[in-house]
Amino acid sequence: MHKSNKKTEIEEGAGGITSNYDDARRNLIKTLGSILRKPVLAVVIAGTMSLSFGGCAANGEKTDAEPLVTPTDAAQEPVTAFAFGDVVSLATVTDDLGTYTHMTISPEAEAMSLNTAIIDPTVAETGYTDADTLSAQKFIVTFSIEEVYDSSTIDTHRTVGWEAWKEKNREKYILESQVSILDNNDGVDRPSLINNNDLDRNPEFIRDGGARMQDATIDVTSITATDDPTWGKFFGFTMTGSADYRVTDAAAIAAAKMEFPDWSAEDLEAKLEADLLDNTGTNVWRTTYTLNFTVMKEDGRWKIGGYDNQFSSNGNLWIR
Repeated sequence: MHKSNKKTEIEEGAGGITSNYDDARRNLIKTLGSILRKPVLAVVIAGTMSLSFGGCAANGEKTDAEPLVTPTDAAQEPVTAFAFGDVVSLATVTDDLGTYTHMTISPEAEAMSLNTAIIDPTVAETGYTDADTLSAQKFIVTFSIEEVYDSSTIDTHRTVGWEAWKEKNREKYILESQVSILDNNDGVDRPSLINNNDLDRNPEFIRDGGARMQDATIDVTSITATDDPTWGKFFGFTMTGSADYRVTDAAAIAAAKMEFPDWSAEDLEAKLEADLLDNTGTNVWRTTYTLNFTVMKEDGRWKIGGYDNQFSSNGNLWIR
C-alpha cells in the first residue's frame, strides 16, 4: 500500500461518524416481508458482466474464479493501471470535481473464488448449484466495490449525486417491485444501497487522475439461501471490508468546518493537527463496511431485493 507522508492509521471511536441504516432495512421488510430478516444476499446481472466458472471444490476448499469482464459506460479516457488490496483499475471518470480512476474487484481477489466453508446448507436445499453461487457472488462483490466502495456519489453533494446515481442505475440493479423504495426520502435515513454521502460529511476525495482510494479489501463471510412460497428463491450474502480514501489538507479542513460550524479561525488553528495546516501531503479517510444483500432473479437477471448495510467512517482524522 502506498504510504502518504501523513497519518495512515485512523482509529474508530465514539467521535467518529457512524451511519446506521435500520430505516432502509425496515422499508424493504415492509414490502418483502419476513424473508429479509435472514442474512441473505447474492447477485449477477446478465448483460452487465460476462461470467465463467472454474471447477467447484468440496470440504471447504476454494475454487478459482476466471477473470470477470465488466463493461462500463463510465469510461471517458484511456485507463491508467492501478492495483492494490483487492481492487484494480476499471475506467477513467471525469465529473464536476475532476478526473479519477474508478476501481473494480481484482479477478485474483479471494472474494472472487468460492469458499465452500462459508456456504450454509440452505443453498443446496434451495436448489442452487455451485455455479449459481459463484456467479451470484461475483456479481455482488463487483457491485459492492464499484458502486458501494467507489460510488460516483460517495463524495459529491448528497442530493445531486444520489439523484444522478438513481437515475442511471436503479433499474439496472434493483428488482422492479423495489425500485420506488429508493425514492422514499432524501434525508439522513434515506436508503443505504450504496455509500451515497447521506450525511454530507464525507470530505471531497483527491481527483488527480488516479484512484480516490489507496487501499481496499472485501471478504465474503456468509452465503445463505431461501425458497419463499411468495417471492421464490433468493441468495443472501454478508460481506465485510474497508477502504482508505485519499484526502487533501484543504478537503479535510473543509470537512472539519462542516462538522464543527461554530469553530472560529482560531479554533481551527488550535484544534487541527499541525500537518493539516501546511497544505502538503495526503491524508487518509478510512471507511469500514458491513454489507448484507438479498438477491433474486428477475427476467433471467440477478437483481437486488433488499439490503441492510452499515458504513462507519472516522470523523476525527484532523483533531488534535
